[in-house]
Amino acid sequence: MSQVVDLEAMSREMANDIRLGFPTVRRVMLEQGFDSTGDAALFIWLLLDDDVKDKDLAWSAIQPLVDEAERIARARQNDAWPYARVRRVSEWSQRNLSPEEEAAEEASQA
Repeated sequence: MSQVVDLEAMSREMANDIRLGFPTVRRVMLEQGFDSTGDAALFIWLLLDDDVKDKDLAWSAIQPLVDEAERIARARQNDAWPYARVRRVSEWSQRNLSPEEEAAEEASQA
């Protein structure tokens, strides 16, 4: 049975929790959808300031942030698998792929 998730409330809670350890997170956006296998997914967009340096977006730098966001999501809901992604605020506003399309694109590149 599918669990009803209040995405707005969860987004606010995650933003508060994540900001405790990662001060550059400006906003957390959540979208429900399906991953590349068709399973339920929760896409977590961690939006950082536009002035974040490229080196600070390297996987070694953002992995702890991604892991924490996914851990928080799994603790709060269990129907959909969480996929966290990190973007600058301006990159979020320019995004033109749906979460499903982005997941499929990332899976094809793996």
